[in-house]
Amino acid sequence: MMRRLLLIALLLLPAACGHKGPVRPLGVPLPAAVRQLTVTQFGGSLVVSWLPPAANQDGSPLQSMKEFAVYRQQFDPQDDCPECRPPKTPVARVAAEPGRDSYRFVDRKGLHPGMGYRYRVVPLATGNLAGVPAQARSLFVEPPAKPTVPGGQALEKLNRLSWQAPAGATPGGYRIERAAGPAGEPFEMLTELPAERTSYDDFAVKGGTSYRYRVRAFYRNDRGKVYSEAAGPVDLVAVP
Repeated sequence: MMRRLLLIALLLLPAACGHKGPVRPLGVPLPAAVRQLTVTQFGGSLVVSWLPPAANQDGSPLQSMKEFAVYRQQFDPQDDCPECRPPKTPVARVAAEPGRDSYRFVDRKGLHPGMGYRYRVVPLATGNLAGVPAQARSLFVEPPAKPTVPGGQALEKLNRLSWQAPAGATPGGYRIERAAGPAGEPFEMLTELPAERTSYDDFAVKGGTSYRYRVRAFYRNDRGKVYSEAAGPVDLVAVP
């Protein structure tokens, strides 16, 4: 009798071991990794951007995407630890929306100049079933100097924006952002200009429409670009 009980216990033992997590329903495909994951500094924030997976891991179309879990891990650039255990609790969950082609998470809390930050984005299907994770990282630096508050004019068939270079700093160029319509609409990048340009003519305007503009300086380092805080906004109503 004891030998029989011991044999049953040994047979059941493998079933109780291994990774613990949500039970995956038979035949449910899991999403592939997100695409084009980047981390960029804008002033005192780190912006994590990505595109959704193109398909599930088995190549089938995405049908059960629920959200994206974003994890953050701080590290010392002088003593990086890529093999360190990642955090268990996400700093954010971003809902997946049908038809949406890009996502981002703006991290503003607890960022320390001179420290590095590693982000892991995991797509989650219905039932919190995790897809393939993707990682990107960035060094956070002291927010660089921004341009002076810009001015603007609404002229016939164009809006003209102007600004001055940051005092005591040499940026690599400028990023022009615009929001159209009522206050509260999101800003989108119009263009980036070289450092010698301190004005911009926006011809893509519709008469009678309200536009808001702002300008950021950007600086180059060995990791890419770092953007200043935004100067502005400047409100202009396009000439009918």
